Amino acid sequence: MQNDELIRLLKTPLGLTEDAILYPLSGGAINRSYYLNDDFNEFMLKEFQAKSSLWIDSQKHVELHLILWN
Repeated sequence: MQNDELIRLLKTPLGLTEDAILYPLSGGAINRSYYLNDDFNEFMLKEFQAKSSLWIDSQKHVELHLILWN
């Protein structure tokens, strides 16, 4: 997906302004990562690339994201 398309999809849910900028980051094998900056708001975005569902323990996934957030 192109950067401008991602911003368009996220504009309403995140309340983005016309100043929003999406920067690609180095990602892993199953996703692409981006840094999204919009004036005073900053987001980390993951775009999953896997063609099929991966079995992931939901609780472990939440715990990992909480660690990363902290």
